[in-house]
Amino acid sequence: MCRISPLRFRVIGCVDAPDLVARGLQTGACRGTMEAVISHPSMSSRGKRIALVFALIVLFFLPKHVECGYPDAECGHAAILHQYCKYYEVEPVGFWLIEKVTHRDVGFAYSSGEACK
Repeated sequence: MCRISPLRFRVIGCVDAPDLVARGLQTGACRGTMEAVISHPSMSSRGKRIALVFALIVLFFLPKHVECGYPDAECGHAAILHQYCKYYEVEPVGFWLIEKVTHRDVGFAYSSGEACK
């Protein structure tokens, strides 16, 4: 069996597994390497911090569908043909977290409208 380094995903050697050898399942050879781009040996700690900040900024602005304008709000009204309509907003995940903590609508959304079911 091959041992894989958990940080860099690189094959670092073979390990004897007697139970697998006895059953004829171990080949005894490790082939290929897998490397994660983010943990490249030449990437500095500052570069890793910059990549982390960039990833957090992207995460903050990912869209999320929120019914009634903000989390835990109640809204809706009856419409024609036995439908029930609710107001919704598509807003960034970061704003959704702020609204979840404050229980208020921040007032920023990518789009908004009414969805009837």
